[in-house]
Amino acid sequence: MNEPVVVGVDGSDAAEHAAVWAANEAVRRGSPLVLVHIVRWPVYEHMYLPSPSVTMDEAPLRRWAATMLKSLADVCRAVHPAVEVNTRVEVGVPAEALTAVEPHAAMVVVGAAGAGRLTRLFLGSTAAELARHSKPPVVVVRETDTSGGHVVVGVDGSPTSARAVDFAFEFAARHHAELVAVHAWSDVPLDEALHGEPVDGGTALQHAQRSLDLAIAGAVRRWPDVSVRDVAAIERPANVLLEQAQGASLLVVGSHGRGALRRALLGSVSHTILHESPCPVAVLRAH
Repeated sequence: MNEPVVVGVDGSDAAEHAAVWAANEAVRRGSPLVLVHIVRWPVYEHMYLPSPSVTMDEAPLRRWAATMLKSLADVCRAVHPAVEVNTRVEVGVPAEALTAVEPHAAMVVVGAAGAGRLTRLFLGSTAAELARHSKPPVVVVRETDTSGGHVVVGVDGSPTSARAVDFAFEFAARHHAELVAVHAWSDVPLDEALHGEPVDGGTALQHAQRSLDLAIAGAVRRWPDVSVRDVAAIERPANVLLEQAQGASLLVVGSHGRGALRRALLGSVSHTILHESPCPVAVLRAH
């Protein structure tokens, strides 16, 4: 059986949109879809309330979750009749419990709500925290229809970036989409970025283009049918990525260390990418 596509849901409209998006991915991959709701228990601990003097019952929350999941599974089957849907109710902290459900999932999908605000009811903190715990790629889906657009990937030449490049090429091939590979210098001085050697903008841009060509060369050979457009720029990486993400179906970036997106790629604006991207964002961390 192919690796499942896992979706964290909380009963919100944003979660339903994410589940339908994930169902489409599951069908394209030939994978089962797993809808998961995490019960945060005891409730008072997660709401920072004093311990109650009476025993609280977890059963009503589980019954509500089971009903919600069944309804959402029906929605996914109605939109994508070929999808195999399974449901799970787990207890714990969402960012940790969700990734423990299927450690070898093809991806873990969650929804984003409002004007770029991550669904706090489900995530509890941020998508970056989820990415810190998750071995599979984490995809944060917006409540907008971005199907049919191109795929954007941020490239910095690191091993984690290489994983993001492979994920983006595979996604683009599966969706018959154009891929836009972006390499932009960070906001450090150019002479510092090039090992202390003073350079002009033209030389730096040539260096960036060579780095980009080298970083995607292997993926270009492995996915020869994917149409590729490369963008090398001397500009703040987040600005370039967000600009290229307009009209995109997915923006893919690599995550390094403890959930912080690598400074060479995103600078100090990793949260800007997650919160302001107009399309779904996939975050991959190092193996």
